[in-house]
Amino acid sequence: MTLNHLNLTVADPTETSAFLAKYFGLQPRGGNLGIQMLNDDRGMVLTLIKARPEDRVGGGARPDGLAEGAANTSAAGEVKYPSSFHIGFIMAQFYGERKGAVMNDKTPRLLAWRARVLQRPTVRFVLGRMGAWLRSEGREVPEYLKGAVAA
Repeated sequence: MTLNHLNLTVADPTETSAFLAKYFGLQPRGGNLGIQMLNDDRGMVLTLIKARPEDRVGGGARPDGLAEGAANTSAAGEVKYPSSFHIGFIMAQFYGERKGAVMNDKTPRLLAWRARVLQRPTVRFVLGRMGAWLRSEGREVPEYLKGAVAA
């Protein structure tokens, strides 16, 4: 399965777009204060839509007292998502490989992506913990993950 499009509601599309471009390597494709579009190296499109008042914690009027459209600096103005909401890209690959969907010399772009992503401290932390758990259970730790697992 290929994910072609994902839409996220955010407090500040421009700021979120810059963050995703810097830390996740997504390519900004433009937009305005209400919507920003990015894509990855496989063509997946990510749209970031500015949260409406009813999408924010507290709902209705802006809790920080600013006019609609003003910069949001209040934690109370954060966007509401279910507590279990998350997006997992590297973990899907991790589980896929454990089930036989192995990356190899026939998938050089995916290997490069994995190497790039594994340089990110948060990814190394999460996958390092997963690798440590595998090791503690007597299971094999994938070769690409051994550097992230604490000795």
